[in-house]
Amino acid sequence: SEINLIFLYTQAEISQPIRIKVVAPPISLPPLPQISPRAQPKIQQAEALIAKKKWQEALAELKLAEKLEPNSAQVYALLGLVYSAQKSNTVAKSYFQKALKLDPKNAIALEQTGAKPKTSGQKSEPKPAKKSDKKPEQGGGFFGLFKRKT
Repeated sequence: SEINLIFLYTQAEISQPIRIKVVAPPISLPPLPQISPRAQPKIQQAEALIAKKKWQEALAELKLAEKLEPNSAQVYALLGLVYSAQKSNTVAKSYFQKALKLDPKNAIALEQTGAKPKTSGQKSEPKPAKKSDKKPEQGGGFFGLFKRKT
């Protein structure tokens, strides 16, 4: 583009430089999930009940909050916490996984699952291949049809 400007200057003998305004395209970030105003009091009430270890009441509040806000990682993490306290570990694990799926940096779910926070572009380490103790059969040619019988 600079070469084009030089060409224009030499050909047309423009005394004033041409001003080109370069506008960068706006960067669009995914919107942060906002918790609805109707669900926020339910979540706060559930957190208070969890602090008092009133698991059944907290579970009821969180189920209502889940209906009001089905895409809230915070709700799912708290549900996992309640189920974990009630010794329902498989159910708790599924709620923690839902929370991490919605928000990979959710502190409660990361702490409870023992997972490390994923950064963008991070891949899990490949597992080493298993070595077989069996030795491959030798000889036989033509797909093993002419193997020696021992």
